Amino acid sequence: MLNVNVASVGSLMLPDSLITIMDTNDYSAVPQQLKEQLNERYPGARRAVLKTGGDFPFLSRPDEVNLYLQLHLRRVGVEPRSDLVQGFTRNGSAGSSKDQKDGGDSFDNSGGDNGHHGSGGSDHDRRHCASESHHSDEPIPTSTMLANTVLELVM
Repeated sequence: MLNVNVASVGSLMLPDSLITIMDTNDYSAVPQQLKEQLNERYPGARRAVLKTGGDFPFLSRPDEVNLYLQLHLRRVGVEPRSDLVQGFTRNGSAGSSKDQKDGGDSFDNSGGDNGHHGSGGSDHDRRHCASESHHSDEPIPTSTMLANTVLELVM
């Protein structure tokens, strides 16, 4: 026997313009009625529509999903921090944030502040965010970041 409870996610305390809804034109297990309700609830939200991808576009079309995700994050003021991301060097071997600090030959050598503060936050905010970040050298699994982001976008 299957136990089911009716549940609903309350309204987000964000303006619709800060929400991006990602969907596919491909077959999906999500009923069309639910997609329509989501569009009605957030009429001012941006849409990221992929031609294909099914139920798991982040697995079948990771580059396209990543592009839409980066566009969304930039639009809401989240800037990339190369010191938190393990990168790749020009020779194809895996690099690390330590490699960049030591002047390693990586793709993004911009390093420090370029004078652009997309989030508009104070230095206190940036220090606070840095204190909550992971201090290990292990990268955060992309699937976990995407799953959490997709859930936040949909909720």
